[in-house]
Amino acid sequence: MIKSLFSRLTIAQKFVALIMLISTVSIIFATAMFTMNEYYSAERQLRERVTLLGEVVAENITAAVAFDDKDATGELINILNADMSIRFARVTDITGEVMASYGDQSFDQIDIGTLYSNYVVIERELYLDRQRVGRLLLVGDKASFYSQIEIYLAVAIFVLIGSVMFSLALSFWLQKQLSGPIVHLSNVAREVKDLGNYSLRARVRENDEIGDLATVFNGMLEQIESRDQMLEAEVKKRTQELENLNQKLAAQAFYDGLTGLPNRTLFEDRLKKAMAHQERRGGKVALLFIDLDGFKQINDTMGHSAGDELLIKVSERLAIECRDMDTVARFGGDEFIMLMVLEEDEEVVSIAERIVKQFNRPFLINGEIRKATLSMGVAVYGQHGNDFDTLKAYADEAMYDAKRNGKNGYVICKEQVVEG
Repeated sequence: MIKSLFSRLTIAQKFVALIMLISTVSIIFATAMFTMNEYYSAERQLRERVTLLGEVVAENITAAVAFDDKDATGELINILNADMSIRFARVTDITGEVMASYGDQSFDQIDIGTLYSNYVVIERELYLDRQRVGRLLLVGDKASFYSQIEIYLAVAIFVLIGSVMFSLALSFWLQKQLSGPIVHLSNVAREVKDLGNYSLRARVRENDEIGDLATVFNGMLEQIESRDQMLEAEVKKRTQELENLNQKLAAQAFYDGLTGLPNRTLFEDRLKKAMAHQERRGGKVALLFIDLDGFKQINDTMGHSAGDELLIKVSERLAIECRDMDTVARFGGDEFIMLMVLEEDEEVVSIAERIVKQFNRPFLINGEIRKATLSMGVAVYGQHGNDFDTLKAYADEAMYDAKRNGKNGYVICKEQVVEG
């Protein structure tokens, strides 16, 4: 039970309890030893005093007893009034007759053998010229002895209480000096665990073992913090690499690698959204299918790098004609496709004419001025089809009509019957 109770205490409480237990037991043991020593010392002193009185009285009273002088015997025995520790005295002659007595006469009726446990009893034979003439009995009272012991015990108890209080105060001070840094170190460790904040540090108060422990603990926190910062930087780096990779993958999945324009997948998605928007709020959605005129000749005569440069510049001119709601995509090779979202009163014809006009200006390819026009077919959502494949098919057909008409122009698909 004591072990279980002790295990529930904190280090500070255990420290105080241990100091108090050791100091209290030590003080009580020392007090008990000193009290016992005082007891036996006082008893010995009382016995020695009564014995000395007996020798003095015996020396003075022997002659009076030998001559059977009771008056002189009584006077001589009355000198015991000077010592308060003598409770009873009695002088008898050789026949046992009482010649004189002093003190409490009730002792005269008590068996002498019973007095030894509670009183100091001195019996002395009286001799004159080696002949026994009588007996002297002295009974010393331990009352003064007990009162002395009581005073000593009172002082001892007072000292004991004072010592215990001092020990308690000292134990609290020592606990604060010794266990205080340990408790502080424990609190810092708990806060680090709960908050995950490795920038915290324990205070190093002393140059002792606890101070060394706090220094080592702070060094460990510094290493963990440094490692976390390195890991955080590494994670940040890896995260950025993943983001870049995702962006790259997204660009590869939805954008053309050469021109940077959206590819067919992204274009189809935007077309679907535009058609859904037109269903809700009205307006026009036009699909423009474009093929370059003379691209093969430039690509064959000037090389593929010149052809790629031309495709990039073509994409830039087409992008100029696009607003935020419009989209231009590279469909493949030298084919481009455009999505134009128009208001009800906007004419597809004016848009198509403006785009064709953009390509009447020549291009500067590898330092040479070369002309590259376009042929374009136009299909309108709702008039020529309700899905991408249908609109693309009609726009493609119209584009080939434009080529057959001499290129460098556009053809709007003829009105079709669209099934709902």
